[in-house]
Amino acid sequence: MNWSTELRAFRLVIAALVAAIALLIGSIAGFGGLDAMAALVGARTPGDVDPALRNHLRAFSVVFAGFGLLIGWTALALEERKTGFRIAVAVIVAAGLARVTGWIVDGAPGALATLFLTMELVLFPLLLAW
Repeated sequence: MNWSTELRAFRLVIAALVAAIALLIGSIAGFGGLDAMAALVGARTPGDVDPALRNHLRAFSVVFAGFGLLIGWTALALEERKTGFRIAVAVIVAAGLARVTGWIVDGAPGALATLFLTMELVLFPLLLAW
């Protein structure tokens, strides 16, 4: 595979998978709230969650969606935006480390969160190395 083809494949992986997943999940949780997020991960919605926490979840979820757009944007002109991409990957790896902390403190998070954890700590460093 030549460099040009490999770069196009890399952009496709980043833009199509990563950006779309972040945008979709972030939007669902941001505008659907805790109930939508619980349905997405197959959990029951706790009824006694303070409105402030629910509000923060919505805001953080939309930031996650925007982060997906940022990743896609950096991938479209990777040569010029490689520093932004590297910073974004570092943030994603840090999110994976936060998930590990949650796993240790709160217990196993379930299959979907484990999948995201694997992506954050394995897939993204591999993409960065690519």
